[in-house]
Amino acid sequence: MKDARLAADAALLYLYSSNIRPLYEQDILDLLASPPGLPYQFRYEARYVDDHTRTEWLGLAGKMALIHFSLQQEAKFHEPAFIPVRLATVRRAFHLGDIHVVELNLDAYVALPEPPQEEGEPNLARPVREYTDYLEGRGVPRPYGPSAGLGENILLRDDLPLERGTDEMLLFSRTCRYLQRTQSFRAARFYRFLRLTDKKGDGTEKSVDESGVFILDGGRSYELALAHQQPADVPQPERFSVSVDGSICRLIGKQEFEIASRYDIITIPFYAVESAAYETSDTVLVIEPETTQGARLRLPIRIRSPLKRAAGAVSGSVFGLVLLGIPALFPHLDSAIKVLFIAVGGLMTGVLATLGLKRG
Repeated sequence: MKDARLAADAALLYLYSSNIRPLYEQDILDLLASPPGLPYQFRYEARYVDDHTRTEWLGLAGKMALIHFSLQQEAKFHEPAFIPVRLATVRRAFHLGDIHVVELNLDAYVALPEPPQEEGEPNLARPVREYTDYLEGRGVPRPYGPSAGLGENILLRDDLPLERGTDEMLLFSRTCRYLQRTQSFRAARFYRFLRLTDKKGDGTEKSVDESGVFILDGGRSYELALAHQQPADVPQPERFSVSVDGSICRLIGKQEFEIASRYDIITIPFYAVESAAYETSDTVLVIEPETTQGARLRLPIRIRSPLKRAAGAVSGSVFGLVLLGIPALFPHLDSAIKVLFIAVGGLMTGVLATLGLKRG
């Protein structure tokens, strides 16, 4: 029964980002920090994509992907080791010449099991070796072979040597523990998106919509919360900058924060500016490390005018135009009443024009 279920289920897409280039290491930090649903992109030369997967590339949309950090050596002096990081779903896949591009929606965290204690110290190496051997035993695509490829969906197996579906912060923290013991992330500072909430509303958390952006209402204050947890002591404060288009979003307070402890929750309040023209505006809130290695988080934000206010303005404008047109429709009205209609209609449309309401 289980074999039939495995055969019927779509294969899992295995993706790897390695320590061979700083850009690839940065990818791991960035996708660890990002909220679920945020689009993320990987690019591979054709030679790094499994042969069968190359033929299926344009049909990958909707498939689940498992993203790994691959610890390898340029001259292949040692065998690679793999640390699973996060799940994702393929939005679309396409070609740019010889480059195979896959756009993902980031999903839940995964992590290797809690390492066993040996002589009073956690043995992080054992779960990594066991997981690496497990992938080899299942014959899934992996370096030093392809860095992207379809294979058996190990997430369906009862003997899966990784954890998922539990506390997200716990999985994030444990993955950071494994990564921090590599040379690639020895000095890195780890943080992740926690929530984005309306400060004056009912506390409902905002999430990324289907187009990959946070949709917020203009004229309201919001609070972005980040959670950080460091596997090792922080000898000195490390600074991160926060930037955004000030004409669309205004940061409240400092445009930076520090990581100066092993763990904390960082809050970044900001105000979503309402467009004077009742238009929708797009911007990106960017967090970048200034004094250390860390994630570069980019949150796409779309500010819309509150529907009631925009509808009220449009209704007022229409009513003003109607008032201006009444004297022409009813030429026999008393002159004083005509003057009154024209004055009130002109005043309403003039005020709304001053406020910036645009009419097509």
